[in-house]
Amino acid sequence: MQPIEITYAGRRAALSFGEEILLAPHIAVLEQGHPDRVFVALLCVWAREVVEGGTPGPYRDDTAHVYARSFAMPTGEFWPRRRWADHQLAEYFCVPLPQVEQRRVELERETDVQLAPGAGPGAL
Repeated sequence: MQPIEITYAGRRAALSFGEEILLAPHIAVLEQGHPDRVFVALLCVWAREVVEGGTPGPYRDDTAHVYARSFAMPTGEFWPRRRWADHQLAEYFCVPLPQVEQRRVELERETDVQLAPGAGPGAL
């Protein structure tokens, strides 16, 4: 099996062999709860899902990042705290700071779609 290369912040962060993961040295040295390490671990979970056929492939970093953000910052927990500063949300959810802004954008897009005139099941 060919490993899946997982990148984060423009660098190779891990190689996924399905059940086995090899973290890049700059990620492996981080403590277990470090936001970057946790986020990379979530990217690896997505890679495993692709390898095992639990989600359609092929693996793509952008899709994995969306998955990781939605898992780490669920809508039901994020939305009531959306007015918090980004650094507060990053600390609360234990995620890298840049991921908070991306999650805000994703949730605003979802809200825009839900509120758009003619959107929803009745529009079909």
